[in-house]
Amino acid sequence: MGCKSVRIGDVAFFRKESVKPAPGTTYRCYSLPAFDNGKTPEILDGSEILSNKLAIEDGDILVNKLNMRFKRIWPIESLPANSVCSTEFVPLSPKGNIDRSYLLYVLLSDDFTNSLSGMRTGTSGSHQRVKPEWILDYRFNLPDEVAQRRIGSVLSTIDCKIKANTQLNGYLAA
Repeated sequence: MGCKSVRIGDVAFFRKESVKPAPGTTYRCYSLPAFDNGKTPEILDGSEILSNKLAIEDGDILVNKLNMRFKRIWPIESLPANSVCSTEFVPLSPKGNIDRSYLLYVLLSDDFTNSLSGMRTGTSGSHQRVKPEWILDYRFNLPDEVAQRRIGSVLSTIDCKIKANTQLNGYLAA
C-alpha cells in the first residue's frame, strides 16, 4: 500500500459561499450549539438568524474553527433544502480523489486535532480559533483508493457497532 503525502486542500475544497438568511424562509442551521445538542440542526426563520451563514451541500464535512480541541467534526448527509452552517465551521467538500469516509477519519484523528490546536489564535482560552488555511494546509498520508475505501469502511463499521452498543446500554440502564 503506497501512500503519498497530501494536504487537505489537495483533496477537498472549502465551500465559502455566504448566505444572507431571508425573513419568512425556514432554514436548518448547523451550528456549534446544534452540534453539542445531539447533532440536531436548529430550525429557524431567517428573521431569527442575525448574521450571514455559509452554504452547505450533501456530502460536506463541517470542521469547527472555534476551540478545535473539542473536535466538532460533522459529516453532512441527507441535507434538507435551505440548510446553512455557522461561520464557526469550515465546510469541506471532498474532491473525487479521496474517499469521503477516509477524509472524515483523517479529520477525526487526534493528530489532526493536536496539530491544529497548537496553531490557534485568539485572546482567551475559551475563544481560540484556527484559520481555514491552516486546516487546508494540514498534511497526511493518502493511500490508494482501494485502501482508502477499506480503511473508511472498517472504521465506519466499528463506529456503528459502538453506537449500537451505547444505545443498547442506555436501554438496559433504563
